[in-house]
Amino acid sequence: MFSLSRNQTAAQHSRATVLLTNFVPPYRLPLYKSLADALKSFRIFLSTEMEPSRTWPVAWDGLDVTVQRVLTVRRPWKHPLGFSETVYVHIPYDTLNLLRRHRPDVVISAEFGARTLQAALYRRLNPTTRLIIWACVSEHTEQNRGLLRAWLRRWLLLHADAVLVNGQSGARYIRRFGVSGDKVFLAPYTTDIAPFSAIPLLR
Repeated sequence: MFSLSRNQTAAQHSRATVLLTNFVPPYRLPLYKSLADALKSFRIFLSTEMEPSRTWPVAWDGLDVTVQRVLTVRRPWKHPLGFSETVYVHIPYDTLNLLRRHRPDVVISAEFGARTLQAALYRRLNPTTRLIIWACVSEHTEQNRGLLRAWLRRWLLLHADAVLVNGQSGARYIRRFGVSGDKVFLAPYTTDIAPFSAIPLLR
């Protein structure tokens, strides 16, 4: 754990921040709203309003959201343990241009695909910018991803100032790439408990 002085905290909150991600799921909405309230400027660049496999309604609740220009590839994915699912690979091709236009101080980029590659390039071109990779991974989900993906992830992590993971397994996976533990931070999955707390306490 660490603490910030009042001046350091004010400096953090005055930074313009951009989040690059696929879409806004309902369990992340309260977090995004809190970030928007706390930061001087908080923009979200999405690959899609919502993926076809999700039944959630599109809800942004006043957030500053831009839907990017994107090429989406639908493909089956089979895990080494035997189960399979359809995944949507989004390739937003205007990320670098959007970042150059808005010039954020901090970029938070989800996963290890095209958006994060462009964010890392922007980070190299703008050394004062900070890049945070948000990696929702675990040792279980990332089995047999292949050598090419491993090489790309190692390169991206080399250019990241910090990494967000959702659990200890994700932290262990990220540290395999030589990332020091002090650059890895936990951001567990959360949900709005109001619907559950409103249920009558009846057996």
